[in-house]
Amino acid sequence: METGCGRRKETANTGRKKKFRDRYLGLVTTIEKIRAEQRARLSHIREDDANTKLFHLRANGRRRRNYIQVLQTDDGLAMNHEDKEREIAKHFEKQLGRGELRSWGLNREVLNYQPAQLTHLDEDIEEDEVKQAIFDMPNDKAPGPDGFIAAFYKSC
Repeated sequence: METGCGRRKETANTGRKKKFRDRYLGLVTTIEKIRAEQRARLSHIREDDANTKLFHLRANGRRRRNYIQVLQTDDGLAMNHEDKEREIAKHFEKQLGRGELRSWGLNREVLNYQPAQLTHLDEDIEEDEVKQAIFDMPNDKAPGPDGFIAAFYKSC
């Protein structure tokens, strides 16, 4: 739609698209900043500090320090990822072993609990309970192994 000045009027649809784009870019920027903080283990970096020499030294130093280049095994050296993975799994399986059946039980009378105290654990979890738990979390903490922080879930 044209106005007398030749400018195009912004339609409601275009306004929604712009609002969505701005919100999306804001979320992407926030997620990138959080990933950078986690990578460098610097908890409160400002936007202008995210690309400094100190930041990159900390992030790369952490990566080098945590990287396992070679594992010495009974068969020699494990150098590639698959061999190292296999050796680590073998080591922990040897250390922890396989689970055995227990021959003993738990004496619940000693614990002095009443069965009625645990009945609420069998109830279904309500959506409001989950939402409240997420909103009670600090914004920069991840509730699960997927790495998404609470701020991400709060914005959805």
